[in-house]
Amino acid sequence: MGSLIKPVKGVTYTPNRIGYIGAVSRQESTSDLRYSYTYTGDNKEGIKVDNPTAVSILNPWNYVGLFQFSEVALQDVGCYRFDGTKNLKTQDWGGTGNYWTGKFGATSLNVFKSSGTIQMKAIQYWIDRLCGYMRNINANEFYGKTITEAKNLASFEVTESGVIAARHLKGDDAVIDFLKSNGKINDVDGNGTSVGKYMSLFAHYNLQTCCKRKIYVKVVDAKKVGIPNKEVEISSEYKGKFNLGKIVATHKTDKEGNLPVIIRHPGTKIQLKLDGTLVETIIQKADQIQGYEILYLGKNNYSSVLSEHKKSEATQKPNDSNSSTNNDKTSSSEQKDDGITIAIIDEVIFNIKLVEGDTGKSLPNTTYHLEYKNNIKPHKTNNSGIDSGIKADVSQSIGVYLDDDGGKKQSIYSMAFPVTGDLNGQTKVLKVPVVSFNIKFVDNNHQPIPHYEFKTLYRGRQSAIKRANRQGISTIKALAGQKLTLIDGQGRAQTTAIVTYGSKQWTMIIGTNITEEDISDASDILNQDTSTTPETSEQEDTPKPQTEQDPVIKVEKPKVTEVEKDTETGPTLEVSSDEAKITIKFVDESTNKPLSGLSYITQSTKYGKNSSITGSDGTRGRPHESLVGVEITVIVSEDGKEVKKGSFIVNNDRDKVYIYKAKKPEFEKGIITYNIYEDHQIIKYIPKNISSSNKQKYKYIYYEKNGKKHNICTVNWNTTKEKSKGEKRSSKPTHASILYDKKVNQGQTSRRVKYENGDIAEYGINNGEYFWRLFKALSGDITLVRMPDSLKYNNSNVKISYTFSNTQRRYTSPGHLACFIGALATTGLAIQSTGSCFEEGTGFPSTSHNNGRSVDTIYLTNQNNEQKYITAMKNFGCHTQYRGRSKPKYEWTTPAAYHDSHLHSMFDEKRVKIIRE
Repeated sequence: MGSLIKPVKGVTYTPNRIGYIGAVSRQESTSDLRYSYTYTGDNKEGIKVDNPTAVSILNPWNYVGLFQFSEVALQDVGCYRFDGTKNLKTQDWGGTGNYWTGKFGATSLNVFKSSGTIQMKAIQYWIDRLCGYMRNINANEFYGKTITEAKNLASFEVTESGVIAARHLKGDDAVIDFLKSNGKINDVDGNGTSVGKYMSLFAHYNLQTCCKRKIYVKVVDAKKVGIPNKEVEISSEYKGKFNLGKIVATHKTDKEGNLPVIIRHPGTKIQLKLDGTLVETIIQKADQIQGYEILYLGKNNYSSVLSEHKKSEATQKPNDSNSSTNNDKTSSSEQKDDGITIAIIDEVIFNIKLVEGDTGKSLPNTTYHLEYKNNIKPHKTNNSGIDSGIKADVSQSIGVYLDDDGGKKQSIYSMAFPVTGDLNGQTKVLKVPVVSFNIKFVDNNHQPIPHYEFKTLYRGRQSAIKRANRQGISTIKALAGQKLTLIDGQGRAQTTAIVTYGSKQWTMIIGTNITEEDISDASDILNQDTSTTPETSEQEDTPKPQTEQDPVIKVEKPKVTEVEKDTETGPTLEVSSDEAKITIKFVDESTNKPLSGLSYITQSTKYGKNSSITGSDGTRGRPHESLVGVEITVIVSEDGKEVKKGSFIVNNDRDKVYIYKAKKPEFEKGIITYNIYEDHQIIKYIPKNISSSNKQKYKYIYYEKNGKKHNICTVNWNTTKEKSKGEKRSSKPTHASILYDKKVNQGQTSRRVKYENGDIAEYGINNGEYFWRLFKALSGDITLVRMPDSLKYNNSNVKISYTFSNTQRRYTSPGHLACFIGALATTGLAIQSTGSCFEEGTGFPSTSHNNGRSVDTIYLTNQNNEQKYITAMKNFGCHTQYRGRSKPKYEWTTPAAYHDSHLHSMFDEKRVKIIRE
């Protein structure tokens, strides 16, 4: 029922489970899951999409990823264990401990927030869990009821999908309170989003497999063609926990004649009326899909399948009887044994084709395995590389595995691909990844044997003789999961192993009965195969079997490592056999202790210059990644100059740490400083001793790449209670005792009321409308800084200039001011700001300037300069920027209402690295 589906941030999704998941993710993280997890760019509606950021995002309260999961939710899903702390507002994810279970592959927070595939598995499981919870608390007694008293919301119907979304937002109690009060009690989350908004926004999706409790009704004519736009009254009655009496909803059929899916509490009596006449009575079953086809031949002329599945006598005229027996079915319908027609695609039939990942050639007669509903069964492709007639239910997942290697699955596609309706009758092409790895030949003392001769047997074909280089190494390419046999050059011994993901090197230990005298003196050639089909010779001799008494070749295989990639065709596992991870560490040249807060640069011709900052252990906290063979130069800034500390060639030694000595970075003493670097780093430095005159001050310092230091400004800071997003009210809130009620003259804000519980209400005008906004006080404290009323700094290459325009919202978060200064310093642009927030974290007329998390600026007349500013704010940590819908499609921005006069930039305080003396 696409006509009932509401757009979410400019996008309308399909009314099924896949569309629902996409809609929820878009609301939670601004993703668009109609595209791959790696997609960045405009969607078909012309809206900017940044799926990689949505996958990895942590909101200001540390809720994670596409669906903004909390610790509690992921505990329920089974990915996370209780870590001893429970704060529903802020997630700490176990601090330095690891409480991840490994379910769905989630072994750490970094792994979870780096994988859209894992998050997708989690939400699929979570939806089913929430569906069960809502049944357990009898929320389904309200399904079909119309909510009429939710403030600032139009009346809407309660549905299964809407209730589950609301439960994801705020939990069981908030959902039941809302339903029982007919919307009067409408709780909100930390962002100010209400239960009612979610219940309304995500209504009327068919969640399909969350439970087998669905009723599908289709109205057809004499030729079994669906009748669109036919109004049907649906009344339901159930005497349960809440005794709601009769609930009535009216809907029109869609263009295929289908009504929205009906879900009620088991035992509910459901009656369907057309033209005011009762045509069907249904009893909702507890665990059964029920389908009803209503034959409509004109007013007072119907027939249908009854709830007991007994056909009633048709009341049509005799001359219509022949046409009423038409049994034609469309490809999207399934005929059940009892004669019920369900007008949805529940099952698809499709083909799978396996091809080589590099050449695209088909893989004929290849055995592989499918994992479906937790069962793994063998399959095999035909002479064309195709396996036909695979059946699967829509919204399930299918995992694809090659032959096992000692019980280890060799996955082609990571964690499975989703089964969608558009797979029906199609061929799913799966590219088997190519693994490139080294074979090293050594003797019993593990010394390399230069120029060792060998042959390979691969996919039934034997190669000509190959030779290792002078280091005893040869490079081979083969398809993952395939068997590769290595044969001594003179056919004296052989061994077989399966090519695995992450294979970097096979070490072949050559026994004592094969000596160097047996090895021909060949030239130094490093064999580089260019195809997954190894080089062949005319001779097809069968190699001699290896003797059981004295095997002379052994294979040492490394640990299997899977590398997840997201592509336009779906998530896939690939191997990057030529990649390595490097750890760089700095120590104090005087004390040899780890250096923290040091900004350094890694430079190469392949990757250019990249900046990092060391933490307490002297490293940046995670390895650098590079292709093997790349030369990396390490540079630091000392005494205003870039100083080269050393260079190295990247190799496969993952345990090696490159240690360099450097001068201890100098920070200001006696005051907390925000140190802003031209390479987009921000460090908050907290000295041990703060002078009494600086107890409530922060100093902001900007550093050029050459190390030159600029003292920009010193500002005052204060703490206040964290505030929720502002709730619009038509009259002054009277929910708590008032501390003060005073008139103010602060731009658009003319009145402020503070309550004893810490809440603040503000009154003023916006777009010609006068109204109130209530900012509720939360439990935590926040720090805000008082921005200078204007800033004009001009020294050497650094120019910083801004003024305020028609606003007194001159407070913001400390990190946001650092971001703002960094963007101005790197661009040299003069900016006018319409402010951030007031002293206590409120921000009338905006809902999203609470706690100083956003700064507004007036658009520059030069579009190129505006884009430079937007890019700079993004580089310094602004994760979200809203532009007006009539404005150009600036990169990194999202169009939004009420932003034609100003750019809205939101900063993530977690971008700031904190260093303590």
